[in-house]
Amino acid sequence: MSLTHGQLCQIGARWLRGRGRCPIVLTEFACQLTEQPDVLGLRNAGQDSLLIEAKASRSDFLADKRKPHRSDRAIEALGSYRWYLCEPDVIRVQDLPERWGLLYASRNRVQLIAGADPDRHYWPAETDVWRWPAGAGELTVMFSVLRRLQLQLGAEAFREASHRRLMVTPKPSPVRDPRATHTRYAASSAPSSD
Repeated sequence: MSLTHGQLCQIGARWLRGRGRCPIVLTEFACQLTEQPDVLGLRNAGQDSLLIEAKASRSDFLADKRKPHRSDRAIEALGSYRWYLCEPDVIRVQDLPERWGLLYASRNRVQLIAGADPDRHYWPAETDVWRWPAGAGELTVMFSVLRRLQLQLGAEAFREASHRRLMVTPKPSPVRDPRATHTRYAASSAPSSD
């Protein structure tokens, strides 16, 4: 059974949340860019963006090469790290553009065939050959997400939410000093001196 484009996107999203350690993952996200990412994960305060392009067929992959945002000079191209995700043998390693990785999906498993491994400890490094320079596209995506939240919540509720602390640390429970308990016990059981 062949996986559909939508199924590949969902598999890619799970991979970015897990192995990619992305707290924010968007699938088939439409915004004011020429590029509409299939799966985009953001991490490290938005400094790293991980792009997955899902390809259900070889013809879809070949058409992708002609898109204007795939050129090396595309300012709004997304993804500081980029992979194609497909079923085995739809795309071969030798078909990949420079600095693109390849992920094979079979059933609900993803196998890293080529490219950056987001689970490596040194990743990202200044000498990382897989890393693309940051572009303006990620800022457009983040603005679009925030604007949608503002429209959904309403301007006043959005303003209040953006000023509220998002992570409230619970008050620590009081620590009982075992010596204090022991001292009280010892004092109450001591024989009286009268």
